[in-house]
Amino acid sequence: MAAILGGEHDGIPWLIYPVTFARPFPADLDSIRNLPLWRELRPKGLDLSKSMPVYRTIRPHIKVKNIRRGNVFITMFQTPIGNLTMQDKENRNFPGGSITWRMEYQIKSLRDYEVFKFIIEDTEYQPDYKLFITEEQKMNDDGIVKGWMPEIPLR
Repeated sequence: MAAILGGEHDGIPWLIYPVTFARPFPADLDSIRNLPLWRELRPKGLDLSKSMPVYRTIRPHIKVKNIRRGNVFITMFQTPIGNLTMQDKENRNFPGGSITWRMEYQIKSLRDYEVFKFIIEDTEYQPDYKLFITEEQKMNDDGIVKGWMPEIPLR
C-alpha cells in the first residue's frame, strides 16, 4: 500500500497458495504455520493467500445433486423443465495439488439450452461473508484472504 501512496515499502510480499505445497506438505493454514521452513521464510516476507466465497447460491426451483466416484465428480441439476448433468475429473498427479478437468458439459443438445437458461434465470446470489470473515481472522497477519466470486455458468 505504501508504494501505491507514493511512500517507501518495507518489503516485497511473496504469496503462496496453501494448495501449491507439494505433497507431503500440508495444505491447511495451521499445519503450514508449524513447518520449520514456513517459520524461517515468514519473517522474510512470505505470506499465504486463500480464497473464500463471499456469497451463497440459491436455486429455489432446482435440486442439485453432487456424486463422487473415485476421482470423478458428477453434478446433476434437476429442474421442472428437464435435467442436466456434467462431469469433472480430478487429476492428482501434479506437484503441489490437483487439477480438475471438465469431462462432460451440461449442454449436449439443443433442448439442453432451454433447461440451462432456466437454471441461469432461477439462480440467485446473496452476500454471505461469514466464511470469509472467519478465515480472515484465522489468517491474522500471515497473509491475505481474497473474495471468491461465482464462476460463469458455462464453466
